[in-house]
Amino acid sequence: MLLFALFIFGNVWLNVAQGISILNIQDEYAAGLGVVFVLGIAKIIDAGTGVNSVIIVTSTFWKFEFYTSIILLALRIPMAYILIQRYGIIGPAYAELISQVVYNFIRYEFLRRKFNMQPFNAETIYTILLGVGAILISYFLFAGMGG
Repeated sequence: MLLFALFIFGNVWLNVAQGISILNIQDEYAAGLGVVFVLGIAKIIDAGTGVNSVIIVTSTFWKFEFYTSIILLALRIPMAYILIQRYGIIGPAYAELISQVVYNFIRYEFLRRKFNMQPFNAETIYTILLGVGAILISYFLFAGMGG
């Protein structure tokens, strides 16, 4: 799932600026490129730990998933409100990123402590490097071809 999330993020991130240009969208929306990047990172983090949810829900500790979802909501809404006032359009993206990191860390620690399981190993690092490398190669290889 992590590699697939990196693939989708790379395709979106490498093409979003050209998409805004080709579709003749107002230049003010280009300010949202940072939002796309931060939200993309948040979704990569969520996808990288996405199986955690299935494991917890199908175990006898299924209520824990419900409680962590409440924690996610309790973090996301107030932080979005506060960060919108402080940082503007990118504030909710930061709130989402922080909320996803906390939410997934709680679930990660729960699985590590209760089941002695964790989704990460050395291959996770190779996957991230492969995804980032593919994005960078594509960016530099095709940088002059955009509209």
